[in-house]
Amino acid sequence: MAVHVFAESRKYEEEAREMGPMTKSKRNVTLQPAWYPHVIALLMSTFRDKYQNPHTALAIFNHAKTASIASYAFGCSTSAYNELIQTHWSCFRDASAVLSAFREMQVNGVVMNSKSGRLLDAIRRDVVAERLWSDGEVSNIISRLDNIRRDAEVFQNAPKRVNGKMKWDQWKSQTLHDDPSDDWGFNSWDGASTTKA
Repeated sequence: MAVHVFAESRKYEEEAREMGPMTKSKRNVTLQPAWYPHVIALLMSTFRDKYQNPHTALAIFNHAKTASIASYAFGCSTSAYNELIQTHWSCFRDASAVLSAFREMQVNGVVMNSKSGRLLDAIRRDVVAERLWSDGEVSNIISRLDNIRRDAEVFQNAPKRVNGKMKWDQWKSQTLHDDPSDDWGFNSWDGASTTKA
């Protein structure tokens, strides 16, 4: 199944490349299928929970992340990151990987949702209750989780538009098309074309 998902992803990207450079004509481009991020998350949870294979779940995320820019931008959604964090924590108790995944979400503008918050809270409780780390490590992990929570709340309360333009990853849910009124085009910037001397 995962092989078919990634093959379909490559097909979408190849079709977009075959269309060539953008022109003034209106043209819709779909870089990834709408179902792609949902299936990535579903595959991860299925391999982790049903097949008891967390390594394959992590490999699916890693493949989606490294296959291409479009695959990462569209496939590694909040749901996929939640599955990544859940796998690192429930299967390996890997606090370092969990913290890295939360930070990577923030750096790349992947917004935490309520499930992300519940995961963060559960991990925070487990770190304190399980005593798998030294007191200094527990304090460091708790502090970093609290900082992630604070930063996520600041980000989520920020305005969704700046100067009338959409922020962060809201563009992912829209169809891409040329704007004929913007006077921009391939090899033609601000109405000037390049000429050879």
